[in-house]
Amino acid sequence: MRTLLNNNSLRRLKFMELLYNTKDWLTLKQIATDIDCSERVLRVDISHINETYMPFSIVTSQKKGVKLEYPTNYSLEFVFQQILTDSIEFTVLEKILLDESFDIIDLANTLYTSPSTLNRIINKNNKLLLERDIKIHTQPCYIGGNELNIRNLLSQFLLEKYGAYNSPFTTHQIQTVDYLYEMMCETVNETPAMQDRLRLRYWFMASIIRINNGHHLTLESNEVPQEVKQLYQNEQLQIAFTFLLDCEFTPTILMELLVIFADINYFSNTSALKTHLKQTTTDNLLARNIYTFLTNLSENTHIPLTNIDEVALQLYNKHYLLVGPNYIIYNRKALFAKRIREVYPFFVASVQQELSKLSSAQDFYYKDYAVNEILYTLLIHWENFITLLEKALPPLTVGLYSDFDNAHSRFVEGILHYYFGKHLQFVHIQDISDIPDISLLITTISSLNFLEMPVICIDPLPSPKNLLEIQQALQSFNDRPNYLASKYFL
Repeated sequence: MRTLLNNNSLRRLKFMELLYNTKDWLTLKQIATDIDCSERVLRVDISHINETYMPFSIVTSQKKGVKLEYPTNYSLEFVFQQILTDSIEFTVLEKILLDESFDIIDLANTLYTSPSTLNRIINKNNKLLLERDIKIHTQPCYIGGNELNIRNLLSQFLLEKYGAYNSPFTTHQIQTVDYLYEMMCETVNETPAMQDRLRLRYWFMASIIRINNGHHLTLESNEVPQEVKQLYQNEQLQIAFTFLLDCEFTPTILMELLVIFADINYFSNTSALKTHLKQTTTDNLLARNIYTFLTNLSENTHIPLTNIDEVALQLYNKHYLLVGPNYIIYNRKALFAKRIREVYPFFVASVQQELSKLSSAQDFYYKDYAVNEILYTLLIHWENFITLLEKALPPLTVGLYSDFDNAHSRFVEGILHYYFGKHLQFVHIQDISDIPDISLLITTISSLNFLEMPVICIDPLPSPKNLLEIQQALQSFNDRPNYLASKYFL
């Protein structure tokens, strides 16, 4: 939903991202070319950012250019939170989502803008929201359309803007919905997790806001599951909902709050999924496809998947939990997936190859946000993935030839082993005329042009440039294309 941002906000976001992802100084001319604006505009942005985005600041130097500085206990997440806070478009959306008592005049006065400007912003928002089957109505102002998509949008927005420790809700309200999550986990024998707690905290609050404003989900079944009946009998929840959340506490309301988990296709444990898998019905096609996908992926990458049932369960439930794009402007899973593509390109290529075999049956796998979620789920739930990855292929044999003493060669071997792990097996060359069968020669001697093999000349202490050259050379071998995982990346 970045396109919801106005040109100024979107440019500043690109500006900050570019500086955040760059280690070196950049000139304003370079940046202006990259984000298609003038240097004068960037100078204005620098002043605005330094005033509004503290403790982030853009340092300027006449000789070097500009560089982003910020404390070590901050990350890019803070920038996105400030962008959402700074954006009039998202402020309009938030105001209407949280409070439906406004008309255009009142809302314009609250935002210190004119009714005509506010109408233009709402019309712009509606063009983008149309693809989610959502629309902002006026006189009075409210948001209608696909109720599940609206709650997903509201919960994702609140999560991105406020995060874990800047919630717009009271401590007692947060404690109530957190308690609901804990009781739900206890009922279905799940272990509470920080990220799930945070995500569901905002999902529950978004749902309660919508319910209190008179908007309800259409439930597929009026039958109340046993787990919901158990939660309904919890007197502490009944009191908290009534007095702290000002929300009616009924089995139907609980069904709305837990709609995703009440889905007949959602399974809380591996035993339930395996029982479902044994059924000879078309309903379990997804489960069978996931097991086939995981089995083939493990075989093709030579990485044992010892906890296949747990990974299959996570992927299966993700299919139903993802009711749409799982971000507003800060796509953390895309950043994670981007890094994985850089570090483990061969593994990602194998994942995409196996997913393509399922695409004809599951359109879900065509969506970028779904692929990113799958990559994230695979890597964090695949037991001992990093350790097993290093063992997946035999090491390449690399020769070390130095004009220093043997102790220095062993020192260099230790450095390369640190950066490239078990991917390399070293042979110390004593005589250049008698080189054994190796894939690459690393040497401290310059101008060895007569050898019929790749040669990399390094400094006495391998430099970052040397390490990158070694990495690129190793990734070029045809028998293991882009498989190498290294600790060294620019």
